Amino acid sequence: DILFDRDYALSLGDVNVLLVYRGPAHTLGDEEVLVKEDGVLVTGDVVQNKTGPAILGAGTGPADWLKTVKALEPLKARTVLPDHSPPGDAATLFAQEEDFLSTLDARAHALKAQGVNPADAGKTVTEEMKTRYPGWTIGDLSDAVARAYAEKS
Repeated sequence: DILFDRDYALSLGDVNVLLVYRGPAHTLGDEEVLVKEDGVLVTGDVVQNKTGPAILGAGTGPADWLKTVKALEPLKARTVLPDHSPPGDAATLFAQEEDFLSTLDARAHALKAQGVNPADAGKTVTEEMKTRYPGWTIGDLSDAVARAYAEKS
């Protein structure tokens, strides 16, 4: 077992990988893997290709997820290999993910400021995001909205 706080370099013979932790997103313990020679970043659920987020870790929310995605960009990956969607150009997928998360977070906070209860806000944001991001796989975002409500309480 190997424990690390941020990065752990690992040589696998002809392949060198960097195990990285940049913060909570999908869960509190999300770890990504950069295959250095290929410029491939295996992101699991953290950066997807046109797939809305599912936040499972207690104590994390859309703002945390956004910070984590932004913290992965300096790795300068060329390709992102997600878990539940097709691989794609890293810059494109980072931009898409950041736009989605920042929009979700901003809408949740705007509705909170208007006094909308979290359950109604979750329904509203889910429908708005499905309209704004056609062609994306987006489930119910109510939990993400509730977490956004809790982030800046």
